[in-house]
Amino acid sequence: MDASFRRSLAFSAAFHAALIALTSLHLIIKPKYVVVPVDLLYFAPPAPPPGPPAKKEEEVVIPRAPAPAKKTPKPRKEERKEPAAPSSPPAPLQPSASITPDTAKFPYLYYLRRVREAISSNWGWSGRETGGLKSVVYFKIRRDGTITEPEFKEQSSNAVFDAVALRAVKISAPFAPLPTGYEDDTLGIYFEFSYKE
Repeated sequence: MDASFRRSLAFSAAFHAALIALTSLHLIIKPKYVVVPVDLLYFAPPAPPPGPPAKKEEEVVIPRAPAPAKKTPKPRKEERKEPAAPSSPPAPLQPSASITPDTAKFPYLYYLRRVREAISSNWGWSGRETGGLKSVVYFKIRRDGTITEPEFKEQSSNAVFDAVALRAVKISAPFAPLPTGYEDDTLGIYFEFSYKE
């Protein structure tokens, strides 16, 4: 073997060993997250207004010739059946969202609440799904309140649900500038959108 091939092989082996060591270190040291729960309300579409009562058609009675007299049986007592209670619709699925910064050293919960409210006000899901859906969108807020391009960290099985979640993040920006006491230039945010029973 010539020397350049040996150097390349040694470099490749060292690089891959360092890459494996960093990956395993990342799995051992897990970042700490602060989870702020969010309750979103489900608004059902309004009931259609009651229409005018159906018109009663006039009944036409045609007189008949009297039937021959028969022995009439004793009248039975009619059993009264109470009308069945209207069945209530099944409980709607509940949309919810939670926000988690990518650092544990961000103590400004009021700022996270504002970001959550801004995104939640632009997100709504009323799809007819059984089970549940969940997507997690990650983005960074810069010092001036603008954001980096949001990306999915976890996608649901419904492409429309994911698109609505991503759109809610994009149209909510820019946010208020980062608090002056926060030292870093960006704040990473994991925003979880979920829809479950």
